[in-house]
Formats: sequence, structure tokens, C-alpha cells
Amino acid sequence: MAFGAAPYEFGTVSELRREAAVLVLLKAEEAQRTVPPFAVPSLFSELKWHILLTVRSKSLRRHPGEVCFPGGMFDTNADRNPTDTALREAFEEVGLPPNFVHIVGTLPPFVSGTSEFRIVPVVALLSNDFRPSYSSEVEVHFWAPLGHFLGNGGQKGQRESADVRSSRWCSFEFPVSAQQNALVFGFTAALCVVAAAAIHQRLPKFVEDANSATTDNAEQLLHKMFAPFTFFRVALPANVRQMAKL
Repeated sequence: MAFGAAPYEFGTVSELRREAAVLVLLKAEEAQRTVPPFAVPSLFSELKWHILLTVRSKSLRRHPGEVCFPGGMFDTNADRNPTDTALREAFEEVGLPPNFVHIVGTLPPFVSGTSEFRIVPVVALLSNDFRPSYSSEVEVHFWAPLGHFLGNGGQKGQRESADVRSSRWCSFEFPVSAQQNALVFGFTAALCVVAAAAIHQRLPKFVEDANSATTDNAEQLLHKMFAPFTFFRVALPANVRQMAKL
């Protein structure tokens, strides 16, 4: 699976009312940063990666206390493209300087469950540590081990639950502090799974357990990777084949 080499632009899906971008920011463990991983692509799958997630403030009207990526709506007065949006929002929400990241590329856009948003994931690597500074929208940030989203590590942090429609879905729980755990689910969890599969070049355990790897094509595998999160009704990109280069 590969990230898009060409950037995706806003303004090409006229039926959607609003457009947004999120920053999928990855960092390698401290001991592994002597060689810039983006300079040696073969190192990607061998390193221990973490992914940046935030917990939304409990005072917000929409999705209070939920885990999400830094990101937000496209600003026609400030942004030229999805990368500008993702970097601007990350700076506003957690104080991440734009020059502290290396942009890898973009994933094909997703459509939100209400079909109101087209969301472009912008994938980047952290090149310098930063001191977080939270906006009023963010309670805290944390770095989740990327490999856990593939179901390794003895399934630590992964569980299944039943939603209100009695369908099955996966969520992932991570400690944020000694007193607080954060639950990653829905679109955020689905995108973490895709990022983990792309970086580590292997399928999630719940896909491998379904005995799919030898019979399904890349597009079918990608749909099955999203199956545990379908209660959120996240639509896969129309150009999903660009995303499923296994």
C-alpha cells in the first residue's frame, strides 16, 4: 500500500457542502532517529512508529471528549490546499510548527457519514520534537503505538463492542495519563489502521484471521480493513484503487 504521490486538491467534489483535512503525523522512537526515515524508504516498515492523536475538549458541543486527528475545515482566506489546512490546524490546536514536519503525501479523500464533508488525510513525519500548546478545542494529545492498530502486541488495546445497531466494531484503548484512557474508534481508528498497514506493509490481524489474504484483491482487502468501523458510515474514496497498492 502506498501514499499518494500527487497531492489531492479541494474543490473537485461540488456536491459536498464543506471540505476538510486532517494531519496524520508519525514519529519514530527516539533511538531510531539517527537516520531520517524519509531518506531511507526501506526503513519505514522496520521502525517502531507512533501516531499523533488528540482528545477533544469536553466543553465542545460536537463530539466532546472524543479522540481525533489534528485538522479542520478548509479556510479560503488562509489555505491553498489540504496540506495548508492540516498544518494550520495542527499549529492552532497543539502548537506544532509547520517546519517541524516532513510531508510524505496525501491519501485519497474520504466522505463523512453525513456526506457533508470531504476529508483529505495529509501524511507527515515529525522531524523535530515540539512543546505542545493546546487551543480551547483540545484537552490533551498523545502518541499511540502504530503497530497496535494491526492487532499485534497480544491484542493489547483492542476490543470489540456492540453499537446501537447491534453490529460489531473494533475500538482501541490507550493510556493518556495515569488517570485517563482514550478510546479510538470510527473514522479515526479506520485511518490509523490504514496508516499502520501502509507503513508496516502488512494486513491487520482481523483481516488475516478472515483468511482473505490469498483470495481477495487489493480493493476487497481495503474494504475489509474498514469493515469493523462501518457503523460510522464512512465512505471509501471513489478512487480507492490508488490507495490499495499492496
